[in-house]
Amino acid sequence: MRKGKNNFDYFECFSEFSKCACDAAKIVCDTAANFDINEFAKNKQKIHEIENKADAIKHDAIERLAREFITPIEREDIVALLQELDNVVDSIDDIMGHLYMFNVSAIKPETAGFAELVLKSCEALGNVFAEFANFRRSKTIKDNITLVNTLETEGDALHSEAVHKLFERGDSTLDIIIWKDIFDCFEDCLDGCEHVADVVEGVMMKNS
Repeated sequence: MRKGKNNFDYFECFSEFSKCACDAAKIVCDTAANFDINEFAKNKQKIHEIENKADAIKHDAIERLAREFITPIEREDIVALLQELDNVVDSIDDIMGHLYMFNVSAIKPETAGFAELVLKSCEALGNVFAEFANFRRSKTIKDNITLVNTLETEGDALHSEAVHKLFERGDSTLDIIIWKDIFDCFEDCLDGCEHVADVVEGVMMKNS
């Protein structure tokens, strides 16, 4: 993340953070598509390690920001982006944590759809941050921000349908409580991705 001895590349920092989100989302996607209780603990640990790496990125950037005199964008925007990206990675970790906490032994069919939306959202954010350093000239950032917003809307619709099916199928009360909570975690993650995109869009508007 460093450029020379005294310069800190915040844009590269954001890209590394978004890569953490993508890597974690890929594991959730694989877990949802090919659920194997024997592999679950290993996958959960991998995501926890990614979450720790993301925390280190955030702390390094915040410490550097405290000493920096000049920054490429406003300090509060840097802090907001770091926090919102951290929320995304944490929310992915929460998904696996809830699956573990509720001792899930079989995956509901809607889970793969949620996981795919999360992965696509994280990949779109990765595309945003790949261009963020040149946001004034980029021709793709706005399209990827729009994509994140669209995926969040699709997530809302899927959440509504998934919860409806829990009741429609006549699942047990305990099953309904467990899976609504898990579906809520996915929705929170998609909301988090949209919040990141909103901050990026705000930065672009303030600096246009």
